[in-house]
Amino acid sequence: MELLQACFFVISLANSAGDKHLPLKSKFDTYNKFQEVAKLFKEKCGSIYCRDLKNMQKNKILSCEDCVQVADKILKKHYFK
Repeated sequence: MELLQACFFVISLANSAGDKHLPLKSKFDTYNKFQEVAKLFKEKCGSIYCRDLKNMQKNKILSCEDCVQVADKILKKHYFK
């Protein structure tokens, strides 16, 4: 989950309206982007939790590097074109 938290942080910084008087201006849109990233990551990797990714009994165990690469591709494809 720490990896996705890092992704959420990046999205928050990139998507923030930066308006302290209207904090909800971009909050809901940012939250929707979080949900989408988590969904895409889970579709690609089978879970969003490190404990599951490290102990997968399906096809293969994913390394941290594999997960970072997946997250990087998701962010680049969907948010930083």
